[in-house]
Amino acid sequence: MSPFVPALGLVACLAVGLRGILLIRDVGPARRLERARPAEEEGGPRTGALLAALDALAIRLEPSVARMLGPDRLERSNRRLTTAGRPYGMTARQFAARKAALTAVLGGAGLMLMLGSGNPLWPILYAVAGWSAPDTWLAGRARRRQARLDRDLPDFLDVLAVSVSAGVGFRPALRRVAEGVGGPVAEEMLATLHQIDLGSGRREAFESMRDRNDSEFLAQFVTSVLQAEELGVPLRDALLDQAREMRKTAHQRARRRAQRAGPRVSIIVTTLIVPAAMMLILAALFAGIGSNIGNTLGD
Repeated sequence: MSPFVPALGLVACLAVGLRGILLIRDVGPARRLERARPAEEEGGPRTGALLAALDALAIRLEPSVARMLGPDRLERSNRRLTTAGRPYGMTARQFAARKAALTAVLGGAGLMLMLGSGNPLWPILYAVAGWSAPDTWLAGRARRRQARLDRDLPDFLDVLAVSVSAGVGFRPALRRVAEGVGGPVAEEMLATLHQIDLGSGRREAFESMRDRNDSEFLAQFVTSVLQAEELGVPLRDALLDQAREMRKTAHQRARRRAQRAGPRVSIIVTTLIVPAAMMLILAALFAGIGSNIGNTLGD
C-alpha cells in the first residue's frame, strides 16, 4: 500500500478534529459580536497626543485652508470621513486643518535638517509626508471599517432574526440589537433609526445608509429589507437567507485570497529561503572540505 494513503487519512482526521474543536468552542453570534467591540467604545472617544498638540495650530489654519481647498475637495474629504466612521468626530474642515498643521510641523523639521545637512530635499520630503500621511491613515481606517461591516453583519442579522421571530417589531428589534452589540454595524443602524425618528422615510433612511458606505454586504441587506417590505416576504426568513448568502460569499472570498497567496509564498520561498539554505549548505560543504584538507596536510 502506498504511504500516501495513511498520510492523507491522518491529515483528514486532523482537519475533522480541528473543525470539531472550533464548533465546540463557538459561543454564538451574539457573543462573537460582543467580543468584537473595540476598546474605544467601552472607554469613550480618545484623542491622540499628536492631535491634541496640533489642534492649536490647526484652529488658526482652518479658515485659510478651507478657502484654499474649496467646497469640492472638502466634500470628498467629508465622504471619506463618513466612510471611516467619523474618527475623533472630525469634520472635513478640521481634517484639512490638521493636515496643514502636520505639514507645517514636519516641514519645519525638514528645514532644520536641511540647515544641518545642506540637502534642500528634506523640507520637501517632510512636507509631502505630512500632507499625505493623514490621507493614508484615513483610507486605511475606512477600509478596515468597511471590512468589519462585512464581517459582523451576518452575525448581526442572525440575532436580529431571532428578535423578530420572537414577536418584536422590526424597528424596536433593530434598536435593541444595535444597542446591545455595538461596533460599526450598530453605529450605522442607530444612525439610520435616528434619521427615521427625525422624520425621514424608512426607504430614504436605509438608502442613505447604503450610500454612505462601501460595504457590499450592507448594500445587500438594505436591498433585502426594502424588497421584503414591498413584496410582503416574512422578514425573519429574508434576514436568515441574507446571512447565509453573506457567509457563503465571505467563504468564497477567503478561498480566493488563499489561492492568490500561493504564488506569493512561492516567490518568497524562491527569492529568500532557498538562497539562504543554499548558502548554508555551501558554507557547510566548504567548512567540511577545509577541515578534510587540513587533516590531510597534517598527516
